[in-house]
Amino acid sequence: MGKPQFKNSSMRLNSDIAITDKVSVSFWFNIDDEKLVEQLERYYVMTGNKPNLQYQRKDGDQYTTVATSNLFIPDERAAELRASTTPKEEEPSQQNSITQEEDPGLPEKIDGDSYNGFPGSN
Repeated sequence: MGKPQFKNSSMRLNSDIAITDKVSVSFWFNIDDEKLVEQLERYYVMTGNKPNLQYQRKDGDQYTTVATSNLFIPDERAAELRASTTPKEEEPSQQNSITQEEDPGLPEKIDGDSYNGFPGSN
């Protein structure tokens, strides 16, 4: 697994949790730009990728993973996004490719990166 894009300094527990307890997780983008939120949601729905959380406990100078969870978009919202996606949006490989020679402002491709589709996608 690669380096996390987001980290936090600590997690405050408001009550005890037993290993047998079922705990759920919710997530908010906290982004005011509705178009950007929809683009992010569409990316996760159309690629099948899921953001995940990993909870760790610091033991001396090492971290021990104590829990992991995948996040997902509710089925109803995922169905809305799929229904509103055009076939061209579903298959980014059919889009025209932009090269660095055509737009020198683009960064160099690294490890097979693609300039097609969602920014940062391969």
